[in-house]
Amino acid sequence: MSDQPTLATNRRDLGAAIARGVAGGIPLVGGLVAEVVNSVIPSQKIDRVVAFVEALAEQASKDQAKHALLESRLRTSLGSDLLEEGVVQASRAVSDDRRRRIARIIFNGVTDSELQYDRIRKLLAILDSLTDSELVLLVYHTRQPTIGSSWHKEMRERHPSLLRPTSREIGAPQSEVERGAIRDAYERALVGHGLLVLSMSNLTITPLV
Repeated sequence: MSDQPTLATNRRDLGAAIARGVAGGIPLVGGLVAEVVNSVIPSQKIDRVVAFVEALAEQASKDQAKHALLESRLRTSLGSDLLEEGVVQASRAVSDDRRRRIARIIFNGVTDSELQYDRIRKLLAILDSLTDSELVLLVYHTRQPTIGSSWHKEMRERHPSLLRPTSREIGAPQSEVERGAIRDAYERALVGHGLLVLSMSNLTITPLV
């Protein structure tokens, strides 16, 4: 008989498992996340939530003072609401990068000198509205492209359909025209959210990133 958990695994046990799994890192977070899991997260998405909690625990492990502040503020109604939003978003996130970004926004925001609830909520809302392709494009623009940049070359090789140059010539294949139009739409979305700004014909990141 297989020892692997089945879809019939009790949801309360799943929540308890998460709480135990992070007990050594962030005890309070484990308990709060377990409550959210038991009430709103489908069982199939538990692994995504676990990965999010692990990313949050990793952030906290780097600074014991902020670790304590994180736990203290997550006990408040505003802090617990932000955590719940993070858990819900993480359960929908299909990429590790997105889950790490959610964890980073919550950790940095909650452990700031002052918990600015509306600001963190806004950042989470912006992140939730972006596609994974838009996130990749945003990362690509975090560094100014230079001739022979190995970092940009590696990014283009990892995401060729998104990042390789598009043809704007008359008579270009329809597939290229559509690819260029979609990339333009992604960039407009990033500009519209205030994440990128057009400067001297180049797109550069803003302080929100």
